[in-house]
Amino acid sequence: MNFRYLILIFIGIFFFNSCEKELDFPQEDSKKLCIFALAFPQQEMEIYVSHSLPINSSISFMQYLSLNEFTDKAKEYYRKKLAINDANVRLKVNGEQEILMTFNDSTHSYRCDYTPRLHDRLSLIVAKEGYMTATAETYVEEPTNTKYFHYTVRYNEAVNQEDRKLVEGGQTDVFGMDSLITLTFSFHDSAFYDNYYRLKVRSVGDIPKIVGTTIIGYQYSYDDTFTSPDIIFHDGQLAKDDGGWEPYMTNVFDDHLFDGTDHTFTLDTRMRRGMNKRIILELQSISKDLYLYLKSMQIYERSSDDVFASPVSIYTNVRNGWGIFGSMSSYPQTIYLHR
Repeated sequence: MNFRYLILIFIGIFFFNSCEKELDFPQEDSKKLCIFALAFPQQEMEIYVSHSLPINSSISFMQYLSLNEFTDKAKEYYRKKLAINDANVRLKVNGEQEILMTFNDSTHSYRCDYTPRLHDRLSLIVAKEGYMTATAETYVEEPTNTKYFHYTVRYNEAVNQEDRKLVEGGQTDVFGMDSLITLTFSFHDSAFYDNYYRLKVRSVGDIPKIVGTTIIGYQYSYDDTFTSPDIIFHDGQLAKDDGGWEPYMTNVFDDHLFDGTDHTFTLDTRMRRGMNKRIILELQSISKDLYLYLKSMQIYERSSDDVFASPVSIYTNVRNGWGIFGSMSSYPQTIYLHR
């Protein structure tokens, strides 16, 4: 028999056997808590505590922690399904002050009036009867100032439906323009230790809400995606496009290519329709744990429907539990676009 046919038969047997194989999940995992929290300087602490579910569950919280936002959809999700409202949640600050956090019914999260400061070391202890006590730590990083250089705009004022640029999947971006903004800026990376970053570049326009002939308010048209030739934004594990992001593009990176030096970025983002057009530039200094978590989430999101992809382990820094307790700090800058 031809050797090639033997190979095909072997592959077929492998796939049939794979379809019949049952995988058992460890039962003790259902007794672990999920914790999701970010520490921002000068912003009151808010912590989400939930039951744990497999990541492929139809109501898995993981799917709501996207590339761009952390809690946009989380509140509604918690309101419906998974929030635990009777846990004992304590926040310890710099190994000394301990704060008992209280459950807020409107946000379905635990809150306190403490606002983290730069260089704080924060610890979480979360206890709930019937569950393992979960703990996690984070350190509030120093933010990095960006030095804005310049931008250029390649305008195209086309407004006809057929002239509007299409995003991946063939969906029309109704509030996007075919004008590209090329933005150049730089920042200085601190030496002597590893630094981790997430870059947010939000293109914004204001769309008036009109009743009759009267403007009664405005809604925002915004886009968080960008492209760049800079290798720091390219990750070979992200072979698929996702939510408008091109294949291999990421906005989460470290400083191993420019440690302790000035680095200049050049990137493109699309202009939005509407008035008061602007770019909100935010280089976030993030904790290493948050960096590893976001990286693993990006890989998971870009390979979740690929039968040939290797299994992805979602990073967690929660002991005896799941989720992430991280920190980020930044100095957002708004750049108003003028012709």
